Amino acid sequence: MTQLDKENSINSSNWTYTYRAAGPLRVQVNLTAEPADTPENSILYSVTVLKNELKEISVTDFQDLKEACHYLNERYKTWRIVDQSLKKDDKSDGCSSCVAH
Repeated sequence: MTQLDKENSINSSNWTYTYRAAGPLRVQVNLTAEPADTPENSILYSVTVLKNELKEISVTDFQDLKEACHYLNERYKTWRIVDQSLKKDDKSDGCSSCVAH
């Protein structure tokens, strides 16, 4: 059992390589930016829901990473967690299945 299984949440330590999924939908935290007076105010953590990994369904922005993770975990708590850091033996999906490779 990994640390992620024990915690069962996306947090400030694992948000860059984990997401929650339900069917063709996935929700993840992305680092984004917007125009602002100072660079510190321009950084955002966007909770993004995607369909089939490409179509953006919704985005909710936060200035604090912990708040973004809390929102994602509370709103989508029934969705399974996918830890992309775990090695997969089956390469039937994802980037490695692309015909370009």
